[in-house]
Amino acid sequence: MKKCYLYIRVSSEQQVSGDGLNHQESLLIKYFEDNAPVQDFDPDYELIIDEGRSAFKAEHWHESAGFGRFFKRVNGGDIAKGSVLIVESLDRFSREKPFKCVE
Repeated sequence: MKKCYLYIRVSSEQQVSGDGLNHQESLLIKYFEDNAPVQDFDPDYELIIDEGRSAFKAEHWHESAGFGRFFKRVNGGDIAKGSVLIVESLDRFSREKPFKCVE
């Protein structure tokens, strides 16, 4: 079974106090629930949250951020090969040019 990691991020304090995080989380959980049986997902997903972290400034890549800690775990071998990171939209992952964000 594939372990899933659901990533949600908002960049501004205004978005933190709004509904952006809840909206993203509910969409990702619905996607996970709809696809878990078909995709052979482990039923225990892990939610990764970055509140007030700008993707333009790459703040979510810092080691103190959820996304940064996740990739430290990937590089350290703590995240199993074949695991899946699910984001609502690519701009949650990066605001870099497409080829830059996949290097």
